[in-house]
Amino acid sequence: MARKYTYLQPTYYKEFRCSGDKCITNCCSYNWFISVDKETYKKYKAVKEPKEFAETLNKYVKRNRRAKSDAEYAKIIHDRNLSTICYDIVEDDKELEQIEIYNEAICPFQDKSGLCEIHKNLGYEGLCKTCKIYPRILNNIFGNYERSMNIGCEEVSKLLYKMKDGIAFEIVEEDEEFEGSVQTDLSKVKSKIFEYFDDIRLVCLQILQYRELSIDDRMILLSVFMFKIDEFETNNEYDKISNYIETFFDNIDMYKPLFDIETRREDVALKVIVEVNNYSRSKVGDKKLTLELKKIQKNLERALEKEYSTDENPLKKIGDKGIISSVYAGYRDKYNELMKDKEYFVENIFVNMFFISVYPFNNLQNIKECCTTFIWTYLYYKAILSAELSDKEEATEEILHMISTIFGRSYADQFKSLQRILKGMKECNMDNVAFLAVLIKSL
Repeated sequence: MARKYTYLQPTYYKEFRCSGDKCITNCCSYNWFISVDKETYKKYKAVKEPKEFAETLNKYVKRNRRAKSDAEYAKIIHDRNLSTICYDIVEDDKELEQIEIYNEAICPFQDKSGLCEIHKNLGYEGLCKTCKIYPRILNNIFGNYERSMNIGCEEVSKLLYKMKDGIAFEIVEEDEEFEGSVQTDLSKVKSKIFEYFDDIRLVCLQILQYRELSIDDRMILLSVFMFKIDEFETNNEYDKISNYIETFFDNIDMYKPLFDIETRREDVALKVIVEVNNYSRSKVGDKKLTLELKKIQKNLERALEKEYSTDENPLKKIGDKGIISSVYAGYRDKYNELMKDKEYFVENIFVNMFFISVYPFNNLQNIKECCTTFIWTYLYYKAILSAELSDKEEATEEILHMISTIFGRSYADQFKSLQRILKGMKECNMDNVAFLAVLIKSL
C-alpha cells in the first residue's frame, strides 16, 4: 500500500494558484537568496540546448561553497542593475521632488513578461525546489507536519482577504510528499514546556481570533497570556499551566485596565519602526516596492521632528521635549477610519504568521521573547500601513495586498533588527506587558 502523507494546514491552502505574468509584485523581482538543490544543479549543468539558455544557466547558477546540505548545494546569482526612483516629499509645506539611485535585484531567468525562462524551457520539473514550493512552508512539529503559505505572495494576501469569517484549519492526506525542506523542526526538541505546546498555541490562536476585542486589545491580551506562561516555565511551575489555560477566558475582565491605557510612547515606537523600515527597504529590490517603501519611510520620518536621538539603542529615552508631530496622530486616525471594517484581514495576516512561524516557540526563543518579537512585527505592519493610508480615501484591496506583500517579504529580513530590539528592551527594563501595551496603544 502506498504511503499517505498527513498535513495540518489552513483551509485556504488548497485554493492557492500562482498568477504568473498577472502578478503585480513578482517574487522574481525581489532580492531573495535562491538556493538550488544538488540534483537540480546537475540537471542544469547537463543542459546544452537552446544554446543561449544553457549559457545563461551556466553564468547565473553557481556552487554555494558555504552550503551545509544538498538542498543549498548551489545558488542563483541575481542580475543587479542601477535604477532610479523619483518621489515627492513635503518639507516646510512645500512639495519637493527627490531622485535616488538604488541597486535593483532581479532573477536573471525572469523574461520581459514576468515569466520564468527555466519553466519555459524545462517545465515545472526543471525548477529548483526553492522556486517550486514558494510561497509554501513546511514545519515538523514533533513528527507531525504542518504546511502553510507566506504572506510575501500577493495571491496569499488575496486568499486571506476573502476569509471574512477567519482562518480555519484542516488535516489532509495526500499521496505525494512535500518537496521542500522543513523551515522549523521541533521533532527532536525535548523540554517540559513542549508537553503543553498544543494547548498553549490553541489559546494564542483563539485570542487572536477573539472578535469581541479590537486587534490592539487582542495583542495586549496575547502578551498577558504568553508572559504568564513564560513565568510558569521560568519558575518551574508547570503544574499551574493547565488550570491557567482552562480558566483564562473566564478572567478577561481583569485585564481591562490594560485595554484602557492612555499613556503613549510614539517617540520610542516610531524611532524603532523607522530604523527597521530603513533596513527592510534596502532588501526589497523590486522598483515598485522600493518606491512604495521609500514613500512610507518619508511619511514615518515626518512624524518625528528632524532632531532626534541616534543612540545605538533606539529604545533609550529620547528626551523630555515632545518630538512627535501631529502628523502621526492623523495617520492613526485615518488608519482607524479606513480599517474599521477590515480588522478581519489584519487578524488573518497575524493568525497566519503565528501558525507559519511556530509561535510561541519561534526559533526556540523563550516564550517571552517570542511574544515581544511578534508584537513588534505587528507594530511594524500597522505603522507602514498607517503611513501608506495617510493620504488615501479608501483602504482598497490593491493597497492592502501591496502593503501585505512588502510586510511579508521584509519581515523575513528583520531577524537581526528584532534581536536588537529585544536587547534594547532588556537594557531599558521595558520587556514587560505594561510597556508592550503602551506601544500597542501608541501606534
